[in-house]
Amino acid sequence: TLRRSFRKSFRKVRGAGKKTNQPESAYANDEYQEGLSQFQVKNRRRESVRVKKLSGGRAGLEKEIKKKISLEESVCLGSAKLISASKCESQVLEASKTLMLGCTRIESMKTELGLIARSDWSNLPRSRLAEVSLSDLRIPLAWKQRDHISDLGDNKKFAVFCIIRSGTQVYDTSLINIDRSVADLAFSDILGFSNLPADFDIKVEVYSHCISGGLLGTPKSWIRKLKSKIVTNQKSKSSSKVASFDMLAEISLTVDDANDTVECHNLDKADNIPAAKEDQLPQLFGQICCRLAVSPYCNQEPIMTGNLAVSWPESEIVVSGCFARLMNWKLEIWTSAAQFRRGEQPWKVVRIDSMSLVREMGDKFCVENEREEHADFICDTVEEMSSWVEEILNHIEDYSKWNKAAIDQMEVLSPNMKKEMGVKKLRQKTKSKLMMLYDRISSSDLQGMNMERNDTIVRRSSRYP
Repeated sequence: TLRRSFRKSFRKVRGAGKKTNQPESAYANDEYQEGLSQFQVKNRRRESVRVKKLSGGRAGLEKEIKKKISLEESVCLGSAKLISASKCESQVLEASKTLMLGCTRIESMKTELGLIARSDWSNLPRSRLAEVSLSDLRIPLAWKQRDHISDLGDNKKFAVFCIIRSGTQVYDTSLINIDRSVADLAFSDILGFSNLPADFDIKVEVYSHCISGGLLGTPKSWIRKLKSKIVTNQKSKSSSKVASFDMLAEISLTVDDANDTVECHNLDKADNIPAAKEDQLPQLFGQICCRLAVSPYCNQEPIMTGNLAVSWPESEIVVSGCFARLMNWKLEIWTSAAQFRRGEQPWKVVRIDSMSLVREMGDKFCVENEREEHADFICDTVEEMSSWVEEILNHIEDYSKWNKAAIDQMEVLSPNMKKEMGVKKLRQKTKSKLMMLYDRISSSDLQGMNMERNDTIVRRSSRYP
């Protein structure tokens, strides 16, 4: 009877494996993943716009955070119900990822509420903040040599995704499935962050979950499947459905890492990975490639505008009724507001950078730069002059803080844009003995063989001049 039940369970599991590998099921799964990916992109775009338009000061922010916590708690509850009702492995993985993301968002928002309650929270004006986009995310893999040479037969696959967060803005990438034929992790997602200060810190965390083996799997996996079918009941199965993701590595990106092109950064490997579990996780090369674009709002939006009069030292000439605009690290002057409205070029431009020197004299001030004409700007009142000087000094300070983002104009991508990133596949293995020998030879061995060959050629050439 035991042998008969074993055979019956074997046929049932094998039949279920055949059903999941039918073309209709694969097509439905791909369609589900495509629809889910589109929904996640739209959701990120909506969340980015919501954070960008958030206003109302401390009270408004506190009210918005509490509302968002209540929403995330509902999402976590719905994800838990979806996990218990799911019958497809991909749905369980996506729901588990959503549950993990919701918990992370709740934790970050509660931390932010604590800062607001302790008054350890600064509300900087929009002109001193920036929008940031993270894209072209690619993480090289470093499979062990035995994974390519020997045919392990377990057809092990991994589900990998990233959580990217800064403050209360927490986003996730799409969930991708990889195996040993994949050379790197490529995420086509574009993550957008709004209202970030110059000292922002964007944390990227890489998570992985080991998917069960292929159709046949290993003998150990068969034993685990049979035990789970015979021993566990429905209640224990529903609780064990939640997929646990292990953090592989993390990295913190700051404004110093900003660039308009894709750059490579070093990953910090997670310290809490048990040695026995390392074989159940994909091996990372230790680096991450991404494009971090930063654009301060003051590059496109005016910080301050108003009327000024312009005069020159040791001269009685005064040009009154001028229109001034402080924006994009420049103080631009038009002779009249009508010229500005017509879109004409400014009459005078004063550079604002870390080397600029501001002097105030009564109701007028000046901005001194090397190799620039000196001019005084006269205001109607002393209070107006103080406002101009304060904004210019803040602009000079921000120039040093934003670093490269103030010098270079970077294009910040929108989350609703779609970037196609191809997945690099490793060369397929072959049964040829020559190619298997080639797979066993490392690059250092090839380099040594090439050096020996070159020495032989040099010796022969010196022997026969």
